[in-house]
Amino acid sequence: MESQPGPTSWFTLDVAQLTARLAQAPPETLRAEAISVELPYPNGTLHRFAITRVPVLAPALAARYPELQTYAGWALDDPATTVRLETSPSGLQAQVLTLAGAFSVGPDPTASHRYQSRADKPSDFECLVKQVAERELAGTPPPAAPAPYGAQLRTLRLALAATAEYSNNLGGGTVAGTLASMATLVSRLNAVYERDLALRLQLVNDNNRLIYLDAASDPYDNSNPTTMMNANDAVVKTALGAGNYDLGHVLGYRSNGYSGVAYVGVVCTNTANSNNRAAGGASTAGTLSSMTTVLTHELGHQLGSSHTFNGDQGNCSGGNRNGTLAFEPGAGNTIMSYDQRCAPDNVGSGISFFHAGSLSAIMPLLTCGTLTSTNNRPPSLTVPPSTYTIPKGTPFTLAGSGSDPDGDALTYSWEELDRGNAGGLAVAATDVSEPPLFRSFAPEVSPERTFPMLSAILSNTASLGEILPLVPRSLNFRLTARDNRAGVAAANLTLTVAATGPFRVTAPNTPLTAAPGSPFTVTWDVQGTNQAPVSCANVQILFSADGGLTFLTVLLASTPNNGSAQVTLPPLNTTQGRLKIQAINNVFFAINNANITISSLLPVKPAAVEAGPASQLRLWPNPARHTVEVAGLAPGQVAQLYDLTGRLILTAPAPHRGPLQLVLPASIPAGIYVVRGGGQSRRLALE
Repeated sequence: MESQPGPTSWFTLDVAQLTARLAQAPPETLRAEAISVELPYPNGTLHRFAITRVPVLAPALAARYPELQTYAGWALDDPATTVRLETSPSGLQAQVLTLAGAFSVGPDPTASHRYQSRADKPSDFECLVKQVAERELAGTPPPAAPAPYGAQLRTLRLALAATAEYSNNLGGGTVAGTLASMATLVSRLNAVYERDLALRLQLVNDNNRLIYLDAASDPYDNSNPTTMMNANDAVVKTALGAGNYDLGHVLGYRSNGYSGVAYVGVVCTNTANSNNRAAGGASTAGTLSSMTTVLTHELGHQLGSSHTFNGDQGNCSGGNRNGTLAFEPGAGNTIMSYDQRCAPDNVGSGISFFHAGSLSAIMPLLTCGTLTSTNNRPPSLTVPPSTYTIPKGTPFTLAGSGSDPDGDALTYSWEELDRGNAGGLAVAATDVSEPPLFRSFAPEVSPERTFPMLSAILSNTASLGEILPLVPRSLNFRLTARDNRAGVAAANLTLTVAATGPFRVTAPNTPLTAAPGSPFTVTWDVQGTNQAPVSCANVQILFSADGGLTFLTVLLASTPNNGSAQVTLPPLNTTQGRLKIQAINNVFFAINNANITISSLLPVKPAAVEAGPASQLRLWPNPARHTVEVAGLAPGQVAQLYDLTGRLILTAPAPHRGPLQLVLPASIPAGIYVVRGGGQSRRLALE
């Protein structure tokens, strides 16, 4: 069943004026001359996009249907945000891909002459993939990172057939209308395939011959995707000839939900499976948006990727898991996963990106088609060496670096590449078969990722789909950099998880209020991390004034990893202070569990005052250096010196005659302390 739509805005659109403007768009080879148009976002704001003409119909087919035009572009305020537009007699269609998700612009089906901008939402669908027998590869090394690519664009000829039910419901009952819907689908597919795979699909010259309008003479059984798929090979070969396409698929219509089926890895084949280039897949759906989702997934199978989920709950149970690419915990959430269909092991909303494992499976199979220059050079990428050993149950941060020779803004994604036995999230942390623990997220502009996400660490809560390992094992990761112009670079990294751990802060772990410059002691549970195999001899202690979002203040640049250190609070005011103990020459860390308040105006608790001349507790000098005179104590009363964490530093009784001379330990740092005695307390500044 379809999910409810996301945020929506409505607007009127002068289609004729916009179409005329788009007609001025240059070909994609003249990127510098791109025109600009404004498009509305679902929140009602307008954003400008640079637009070029990018055809998805083969030249002869485009000449027969000149009213069908397709375009591509990027947001002028965010080059990582891309758009695909299509114009036809039925109006304008557009889909915008952002790092936060996708949204569509198109005619409002409930009101003529009105358009809507609506956030796309994932829907539930059934995939009946046809694949080789499952192979369990638990504990095997991850696939090697592909060499950088994107200097050339590979174009494959796509033969896309349509049942009469599809044509009459999503194509207006005409060949031209159905071809227009196909152009929209292929345009949106290419937004993802070009970005991730440097691959473009183009509808074949005689694709109109594969569109059926009459169910009585239609060669397909629209109610059964598998039967549709099996019939498609003969239909396409008869209509086009075996040598006139690289990939085939058939579209059907389904009023409720959607489903698909495909063979894995049938692209560019010259073996016994070559017949499956056309009988490779079938998809049924009720809207263009849902068809885009299922077709992106099913064609991903035909291009070479099996499913990427490792879960065994809900719809993930049964025969659709394949151990070869089971890199995603639970249901997974990338294109080739079972996003949101494997409760209770769903790990979050889906993202329109291929997992790094899918890229490794697909790229070696792309050996046919036509290559053209993109006038773009791929990025370069570096990651740390695979020499780190970290304690179990302990957060860590991976950081790489990238650059682009053309100055393109890069986006990055860190993803896990581990294969273990099939299993649910509840047992993954202690599974010695080394299953995947960390879900994928949409690429970001930063080449860093913290595991688990920082917000979960700061709130002391679990992060869905991010599980810290609790047993010794390896963790394999890949950093992928995209320039969002078909340029991609990737590099692998391996961490070793030790049996020791977790490494954690033990104090302060409750709310603390202190003055700027106050000294106090930080303690942490070393858990043997200063010994082999972790071998972290020293740590750095950092301070955050914004609740842990950034740690910009260095309290100690280096201190022995022995579980205790004296630090001094920085000269600032905050109610959201946090401490971070960062391993030096390693990637793991720990953050304390509660905020620290630093305030120049500390609350003063009224002290009880005793009658008599000796009732007033007095300190001199204040500030002090080595010795402070404590007056106002009765003979034998004890003076106590505390730091602002409440740690008792020393005690001394008042003499029978004269004031107490309190000798301050040479080892304590300068800062604010508290002297208590006789039921009273006074602050002492130590220089």
